[in-house]
Amino acid sequence: MRFAGLMARAARWLGLGAAVLALAACGGGGSGCVDVFGGNACGDAGGGGGGTPVQALTLNLQLLDGDGKATTSVVVGQPLRATAVLRLDGQAVSGEIVQFGIEQSADLVKIDPVTGSQLTDAGGAASVTVNSLGSATGAGRITAVARIGELEATAAANFFTTGGTTPQPATLVLGNVSIEPGSVSAYGTAGIRVQVLQGGQPYTGGPVEVGFSSSCAAGKATITESATTRPDGTAEATFVDNGCAQTADTAVTITATIGTDTESGTLQVKSPTTGSLRFVSAVPADKSITLRGQGGIGRQENATLTFQLVDVAGQGVADADVCFDASTYIGSLNIDGFDPDKKPVPQGSEALCGSDNLSIVRYVKRTNADGTVTVQVNSGTVPTPVRVRARALYPSGATSALQTFSDTLSISTGLPLQRSFSLSVDKANIDGGNFDGEIATVTVRLADQFSNPVPDGTVVSFIGSGASVCTADNGSCKTVNGACSCQVVSQERRPLDNRVIVTAYAVGLEDFDDVDGDNLYKAGVDPFHDLGDAFVDANKDGLAADGGATGAFNPTK
Repeated sequence: MRFAGLMARAARWLGLGAAVLALAACGGGGSGCVDVFGGNACGDAGGGGGGTPVQALTLNLQLLDGDGKATTSVVVGQPLRATAVLRLDGQAVSGEIVQFGIEQSADLVKIDPVTGSQLTDAGGAASVTVNSLGSATGAGRITAVARIGELEATAAANFFTTGGTTPQPATLVLGNVSIEPGSVSAYGTAGIRVQVLQGGQPYTGGPVEVGFSSSCAAGKATITESATTRPDGTAEATFVDNGCAQTADTAVTITATIGTDTESGTLQVKSPTTGSLRFVSAVPADKSITLRGQGGIGRQENATLTFQLVDVAGQGVADADVCFDASTYIGSLNIDGFDPDKKPVPQGSEALCGSDNLSIVRYVKRTNADGTVTVQVNSGTVPTPVRVRARALYPSGATSALQTFSDTLSISTGLPLQRSFSLSVDKANIDGGNFDGEIATVTVRLADQFSNPVPDGTVVSFIGSGASVCTADNGSCKTVNGACSCQVVSQERRPLDNRVIVTAYAVGLEDFDDVDGDNLYKAGVDPFHDLGDAFVDANKDGLAADGGATGAFNPTK
């Protein structure tokens, strides 16, 4: 059947090495003082007479091993402690800053803390840990500087280290892992503490590196990866939850490691107390799709909707169940190809997602790692607006569901229908018999079975029995809001009677009476109106004939 609208989509310890510096601002000899008043009171041992009082700031720096003995050798795995003692006029000074540094020609050692800044204690002492990097052999110097007002004292201690690694003493083990508090709310923080032991007693022979880890998935928690023991032999770390227990309360295993020894403890992380389910996007962006079986270039018959389940901190919740249902299933519209003939009754809100108490759940998908879940809405045969509802029970134990709706999708505009196809001309007569370039405009209007304008971009082609029709690059036009136009321009050839016949045609449907309203033709149910071939009636007699002046036109041949 043909017509003017036919069908168409990631060691060892060595000896002492120390340096003491006393600043002297004036005078010879070795008084070790500094003139802070600008007078001449700084005298040597043989000086006499009275003078202005002076103050002497001194800093004594030593490198000490695990037994508290002075040494210059830094061995891999056996950290030293660089200790500086600050005195003013021979008296220990507390609460002042000592800045430690390293002078080295290569990466030989590192200090901890890396900032090198420490406060002196009640005995005037400040310390940092010195660890060999084991990457090279060489010598260097640990420096220390302290200032009080305009007074400054500096000190340095030389060291030597050898490249290579030395294992931790094999006798070192870990005590029990202590976690405080033992339970945290979602996105909470906990402190972790573990004791390094030797022979059942706290190991205080020197700093030791302890590693920490958790059983949470990557990105779902942060934990101090390694920590150096304090003078009492304890190491401390911090755990921060970042969504480790999104769907249910979770027992997180915290593990401490030293050498081949490991110890673990358990931290209870509670799931969030609330969350939200939200609609994210729709593709296509204009949220409009065509009727089933009538798609084409630029027009698709399905839409992809994306939803996301997030917790109280806005983090995506993975592996959570979300159920979906549509506001209508008319014309066999479906979600993800869900068989409309097998939907439970009644249809609508309970069809796929169950009743409000969620006692019946029919269609469920699981969220991805980022909490997103997508569904595809496949159009039916009947134009309609439609929205998709998503529901989820979150957090675990909730008795009412989170829910959200998508934006409204429009399922509309199908192929042109013969009886909704019209052609008109703005000038029935132009002075083109004797003159070229005279113009008349022909306009075609098309609608579908439901009298909705056909999709924008529907192509309509034109053929004329004379003159010229449309443009040189395309003998057709594309519809906008169901209509488009072409120009008929006078020129040769001119029919003898100066009457030009213009035929417009497009891919579409023949007329049929949709008895059951499903927009589908059913043989034996829906009457249809057969059409003959479209042709250019060149001789205006209303009859089609092969060849000759009349020339039957069949776009399928």
